[in-house]
Formats: sequence, structure tokens, C-alpha cells
Amino acid sequence: MAEVLLGICLLLLIVLIFLSLRSKRLEPTDVKNAVSSMLAETGLSDKITRIEIYARDIRESYKSFEQMLMVG
Repeated sequence: MAEVLLGICLLLLIVLIFLSLRSKRLEPTDVKNAVSSMLAETGLSDKITRIEIYARDIRESYKSFEQMLMVG
């Protein structure tokens, strides 16, 4: 699943590069809008948020475990 989403992202970037080379009128806001749209359509934004929360929880658990080892 992640490979498919990564492939979609890569394909979108290739298309953006092609369009920018072809038209030479691609604005930074165009890229931002395309990437935002792609993140929303594929659900990557939600998945990234969940991964960030999971990583934060792991980091907090590690800190708690580390503190327990120092006290004990």
C-alpha cells in the first residue's frame, strides 16, 4: 500500500516537473496546491498525522522507561 502511494507521489512530481519545463510558467503556489490536493485525495495527510502521533507516543514511552531505569 505504501509503495503504491509513494509511486503516485513520484508520478505527480514527474508530471509537475514536465509541466514546469514545458510551460516555464509554473508558480510555487501551483506546486503547493498540487501536493496538498494529492495528500488529501490519497489520505496521506491523515496517515502522516497518525504516524507522528505514534512516534510521539513511542518517544514519551521511551523517556518514561529511561526515567524508571535511572531511578531503579
